[in-house]
Amino acid sequence: MVTCLWNVLGHIFPASARVEVVRQCARLLAPGGRIFIDVSHRHNARHYGLLPTAGRFLRGASHDVVVTWKPEGIGTAGHVFTAREFAELCRAAGVEIERRFVVDYDTGALRRWSFQGNLLYVCGAGFSLLGRDSPETSSSSVEAESAC
Repeated sequence: MVTCLWNVLGHIFPASARVEVVRQCARLLAPGGRIFIDVSHRHNARHYGLLPTAGRFLRGASHDVVVTWKPEGIGTAGHVFTAREFAELCRAAGVEIERRFVVDYDTGALRRWSFQGNLLYVCGAGFSLLGRDSPETSSSSVEAESAC
């Protein structure tokens, strides 16, 4: 099992390096192992508010954010993901999304709709990494991710 929690992936720059990080996580897995990755969801209206989230949705492009804590002046940069963007990243890394959960970080509650929280994924190594000849794909889970 590999865990990549609290949007660690969102702090990896440049964006192209994120694919390699996920690919390397998959290489660490034993057969049947899983990767647990959570990401800050760009369209999390419960956390960011309806109007800012609607603006992000309409702009459509990827989104990097800069946060500064005052008065210390300490800052960091991060990336907030969409479900579609994360599904594409996994596809490029040869990783299969097996399940997605929507988590409200304020309460820890699982939510039904993606706009109600951040995204927690359970992933497995793609068939190309395992060397299997005839993949038994579950592309419906990835297609479902892309639709959100």
